Amino acid sequence: MDSQRNFLFISLLLISFIIFNIWKEENSQKKHLQKFEEKKEDYKNEIVQKDGKKQYIFVSTNFLSTSINLFDGNIENATLNTYLDSIYSRKPFCLLEKNSNYAYYVKSGFLDSNGPLDRENNRFYLTKQEDLLQGSKKIKKIELVRKSKSGVLEKKIFTYLEGKFLINISHEIFNFSDKDVTVQLYNEIHQTTYPTQKTTNSSFFLQSYKGFAYSSDGNRYRKYDFKEAKKQNLYVQTFSGWISVIQKYFLTAWIPKYPEEKIFYTKNFGKFSIIGSKTYPIEIKKNTFKKFSTNLWIGPEVQEELSKVAPNLDLTIDYGWLWFICNPLFKLLKFIHSYIKNWGFSIILITLIVRGLMYPLTKSQYISMAKIKMLQPKLLEIKEKFPDNRQKQSEQIMNLYRKEKVNPLGGCFPILVQMPIFLSLYYMLSGSIELRHSKFIFWILDLSSKDPYYILPIIMGCTMFLVQKISSSYKEEKSIDPIQKNIANMIPIVFTVFFLWFPSGLVLYYIVSNLVTILQQKAIYRVLNKNKNK
Repeated sequence: MDSQRNFLFISLLLISFIIFNIWKEENSQKKHLQKFEEKKEDYKNEIVQKDGKKQYIFVSTNFLSTSINLFDGNIENATLNTYLDSIYSRKPFCLLEKNSNYAYYVKSGFLDSNGPLDRENNRFYLTKQEDLLQGSKKIKKIELVRKSKSGVLEKKIFTYLEGKFLINISHEIFNFSDKDVTVQLYNEIHQTTYPTQKTTNSSFFLQSYKGFAYSSDGNRYRKYDFKEAKKQNLYVQTFSGWISVIQKYFLTAWIPKYPEEKIFYTKNFGKFSIIGSKTYPIEIKKNTFKKFSTNLWIGPEVQEELSKVAPNLDLTIDYGWLWFICNPLFKLLKFIHSYIKNWGFSIILITLIVRGLMYPLTKSQYISMAKIKMLQPKLLEIKEKFPDNRQKQSEQIMNLYRKEKVNPLGGCFPILVQMPIFLSLYYMLSGSIELRHSKFIFWILDLSSKDPYYILPIIMGCTMFLVQKISSSYKEEKSIDPIQKNIANMIPIVFTVFFLWFPSGLVLYYIVSNLVTILQQKAIYRVLNKNKNK
């Protein structure tokens, strides 16, 4: 009896809970429709009252300055106020730009079955522009509205936050027509892809990636370059993720915040390539509305900031295939810089740390080379004994190595182990925006650019020549092939020519690394010579 009473009591509670939720939802919808009808007349009045001659709205924060075209309600120009165009200019860096020669801009809006809703040439009107406080931070809010002939009203709200390169764009669609409509929200990035001064890298030898990239349910990070997009258009179905255009140091990315499934795609129109995101068709019943929220990043590739904006967005920093080593190295570099406050000296210190950690391998390499040097007289005897029999020479040499317990590859293995570390430093130093326009000392005003007087590359070539000289001095002269010797002597000259166009920060790294190599060589060879003379 008690169990039946308990069951009935629980059932009544459950039914009451369901009825309450149904009533709450219906009441909420009624209130919403009532507010919607009240707003309907306000929007009509606002649109009629606004000046129709204005074409652009200019919005500026301490980080971003943008211009919005009222014809389609899109950002066409964006400059980054905290980054200069060049070290010799006080002009802010312009990332987004649209003119007759070059275009790189963002676009968003609604599509119906016949295409974009703006095809009727009904422009947007500014209905609200205000400065607000969000906690302790200032925000700027811009509200644009337009209405089609069929009675569909579109609203875009841009929210700028001081101290951020992130803009939130809210897209709202109100169906004032006498029938249901079906729409799709789209977000696109348009980019000129034919060669211009804007689309090519300034470095002759160092070509950084410029192209599309996206993150989806199936791919945490995937590059899709312009050439690939020309051959085959992208088509990816996903619920989460983002789309972007990346270049050296800077990034433009759409990050949808709505839960609906979306399609990531690319398309090409003449000199333009486009990457976009769009929803599947969504039905908007008459006298209802739908709201979508999307974030837009227009700014630098700063690892800490990007990781907060969206998952995997920090992977757009082009560290190459050794990103898993570059990331901890970059964190170490930033930690050092937090104390030293000079990126040049930070590079010197991180090079010393890495070379110090690699010292056991370097020592092993030189000891192996020394053991082979001690066997040179015996190796020459074998070559003289079997001058015309290469196979016999190889057999006897291998027997000698086994007998003396010498690994002929012992000098190569440490180099192979160290290569990923040195390549990671190379990728990290060439891809980190923190080095852009960073001064070192004297004439080095920008560690991300080449040395204007080519002094560092020449010093690097001299240090490489010294490394080569010390290495060859520890070999028997008779064992050095003349052709090999000439090639070795040419290597410092060839590298000096290559490094003329390398960023100063990278050249500085190689100079310090070579100087450490010279000191390590001398120290190790001194010990080996003492042991040899005992």
